[in-house]
Amino acid sequence: MADYNNILSKIVKLQERYRVKGASIVVADSSKILFSEHNGFADFYGERNVDDATKFKIGSITKVLTAISIMQLVEEELIHLDADIREYIPEFTIKNRFDNYKITIRNILTHRSGIPSDNFEIMLAKEMKDYNDIIGYLANQYLIAPPGKMLAYSNLGYTLLGIVIERVSKKKYIDYVQRNIFNPLGIEANFICSPEDFRQHKYELSRSYNSLGEEKEDYVSTIIPAGSNTYMSAIDCIKIAQMFLNGGRLGSKRILKTETVAMMLEKPDFADEEGYKMGLGLAFNQYQFPGMGDVIGHSGGTIFHFSQMVFIPEQGIAAVMLTNSTNGANFIRRVFPSLLEVFLQEKGFKKPAVRKTKKTYCTFRVEEYTGIYPTLIRPFYIFYKKSLYLKVGFIRMKMFLKNNNWFDLKPKGCSIFFGQALKHFEIKIEKDILTLKRNYKNGQCDIQSMGVKVKPFDILPTWLMACGRYASLTDPKRSVANRIKLFIKDQFLMVKLSGGMAKNRIHVLGTVNETEAIILGYGRGTSETVFIGNKMLTYMGSKFVRESSFKTFLRRSKLDKLGTSIKNIFSKKKK
Repeated sequence: MADYNNILSKIVKLQERYRVKGASIVVADSSKILFSEHNGFADFYGERNVDDATKFKIGSITKVLTAISIMQLVEEELIHLDADIREYIPEFTIKNRFDNYKITIRNILTHRSGIPSDNFEIMLAKEMKDYNDIIGYLANQYLIAPPGKMLAYSNLGYTLLGIVIERVSKKKYIDYVQRNIFNPLGIEANFICSPEDFRQHKYELSRSYNSLGEEKEDYVSTIIPAGSNTYMSAIDCIKIAQMFLNGGRLGSKRILKTETVAMMLEKPDFADEEGYKMGLGLAFNQYQFPGMGDVIGHSGGTIFHFSQMVFIPEQGIAAVMLTNSTNGANFIRRVFPSLLEVFLQEKGFKKPAVRKTKKTYCTFRVEEYTGIYPTLIRPFYIFYKKSLYLKVGFIRMKMFLKNNNWFDLKPKGCSIFFGQALKHFEIKIEKDILTLKRNYKNGQCDIQSMGVKVKPFDILPTWLMACGRYASLTDPKRSVANRIKLFIKDQFLMVKLSGGMAKNRIHVLGTVNETEAIILGYGRGTSETVFIGNKMLTYMGSKFVRESSFKTFLRRSKLDKLGTSIKNIFSKKKK
């Protein structure tokens, strides 16, 4: 076995660099633990160290539990993958701008249902709400795409699957998972559904920390089946991966048939998924190890907890990494490939040598690429000025087309200083869809289709009159944004989001009628509908109210904070 000293040293150094308070890492084969490392604090101020029993919030890894539950009910012939979801939730309805549609269980499992992604007003409400409220919310929303046509990760879709499990099994989601997955696999986990639940189990659970290492409250989400509230240790989480390695069983306990597992491990083949692929509750291609087979699993990310669970069936290897800090995602991306490489060396993996080859670039028709490509981050502008350029915000990159149809990006002008990170990105544009690839120094890469080319169009008068600034009516930290600015630029209607979950993003809107517009782009969060009316704006479930010019002046000059402070002083004196 390869020497662990280098990887252990790397874990410690990177955990300190990224200010990750606590991390738990486990590697196993199909029957036993091969490596277990637990570093840092589960509770920094309480001086409670991370150990093998510490439970972290696993986020969307819970979607794997939801998928397993659905497939168990498929085995019992209580659910059919290609049945319309309305067979199980008859009152479910959603508005539709396409032809007649049928949303199947398979569509939702693979995140290709056309159901919108999120509703922050329900998901992060201060007071717990019944996640069945999602059914009523979706009745007033629109499909974002015809079912089966576009990969768009949807928490709301998996919430519906949780409701299906309850309706079919006649058990609460939590009780079903406990009885049919946790008990057979010997997993101890907690579904934290309220602050009271957290206080009851606080000595078992990890706390949450921001990028400065400060302890924060991680919000409890209404959407249990989507995976926001599940706490589990890495030792227990890896049992899920081991079950897949063993064809549906762990030890003497079988929870899925061998043929069902084979179905779940079949890599999907959709034209719009070049890198990351989503199967029946499992993700493919999150990591690449040439010749080692498919790396399959799921990641999880909340505000403060980030996690990763993967397994490689051809090599019989599984790994789990759980963290409790905002920078956990970057920490995992840096450590995880190196960790897996150590164990894959015994299986014959040799990291490909980095060979510097002379790049050759192709000629191309400029008009095939120039235009504006809205994404959920901000618009990507591609224009020609003696050369082809990409402009994102104030960063400008020169584009060079390679033989493999990917563009190299090289910063120009002032962007040489600010755009160094973009040197590791490549772009491909096919059929007007913009795909972005990020290359990492460890040889890994992320590929995501995220933009689509659009042309200017007429903006209806009601939307012109609605331009201005809007403030959130809910707690800004629990909203998609703190404030929204609706404005016109480059003949497009745009919104700029400040604060909240989607801070510093600029979205391009396409108006549908006098009160509805859609978010332009491709993939998660795009094609969803924005509503205006009576000085109100509704965006991804969050409600905003129009600000007067005077109030905007007070806020931007910070005089509103002064007024609030004076008001608080006088109220204290009265008391």
